[in-house]
Amino acid sequence: LVSQYNVYTPRGVLTATEGVNPGEDTVWELEPLLKSAEDAELLLEVPARFDPPDMSGYFASRERLGDHGVAVIFVSSPLVMVSRLLGFQRFLEWSVTEPELLERLIGAARDKVAERLCHILKQGAGPIIRFGGCEQATPPMMSGRMFDRYILGYERPLWCLVRDAGQIVWVHCHGRVRTVIDKFVQSDVQLLDPVEPPPQGDITLSEARRRAGGKLTLIGNIEWSDLEQRQPEEIEALVERAVAEAGPDHHILAASAEMISEPSPLLCQNIERFILTSARCA
Repeated sequence: LVSQYNVYTPRGVLTATEGVNPGEDTVWELEPLLKSAEDAELLLEVPARFDPPDMSGYFASRERLGDHGVAVIFVSSPLVMVSRLLGFQRFLEWSVTEPELLERLIGAARDKVAERLCHILKQGAGPIIRFGGCEQATPPMMSGRMFDRYILGYERPLWCLVRDAGQIVWVHCHGRVRTVIDKFVQSDVQLLDPVEPPPQGDITLSEARRRAGGKLTLIGNIEWSDLEQRQPEEIEALVERAVAEAGPDHHILAASAEMISEPSPLLCQNIERFILTSARCA
């Protein structure tokens, strides 16, 4: 299924195309909205107006949830909002060839997110706000200097808004976090997922726990690809290892991703073994 949407600017129309594969619960960008620097300038000229959302449905859902779970609101990283508009390859190219324009786009996204975030926090949203996507600025895609520039420079102020409102900051960051985990701790991030093991990641749970120093709760680190492909007895061993490495506190056992398609019989078996083993190890 392919769909197209248009953004009308004062000086022209920008077009993007998205696709959804049958049986998959995710959207793929087939044609990015911004294809040139001129397109980016057109988008930046679009006047913005914030219309406060109706949060009655959210609060009703949170009340129904009660003590059966914890409410989480997801906020996309300003960096990811821009990379989605460009396509990731062009985004990486622009970090070298169009850095000033790229920062204007990220800054504009940050400002709009901050306005909306401040509103929902004042209304009492929480207790957890989850930010996603800063793995796009970690190795091997970007250097530590670029992480500081694009994540600490533009996303960390949003984390501070959440902390200042007395709510919990959860950051989702795939891949290699060895070079940035200390920055999360220093920024008072409280939850980090999925802390992937090598070779997908570059840090073990035991090392991540040591560097977190009790200030950062780690979430992970069973790879979704393992749940899809390995045998149940292998999943049991991976869960036992994760529990042993993470220690008795500041760890939430979880998979590295969510289901986006119909589960296979093997995946169902592995999820069952995952749950039973984690309950036994608790």
